[in-house]
Amino acid sequence: MLPDGTEVRDRGPVVVPATTGKHFSVARVVMSGA
Repeated sequence: MLPDGTEVRDRGPVVVPATTGKHFSVARVVMSGA
């Protein structure tokens, strides 16, 4: 039983989509501006 492993899995899916969403928004703004 590793509590760290569980926390990483819980934070992973939550942090990944949030960061990806921001990256996609920035990429779209940069591509649109360029």
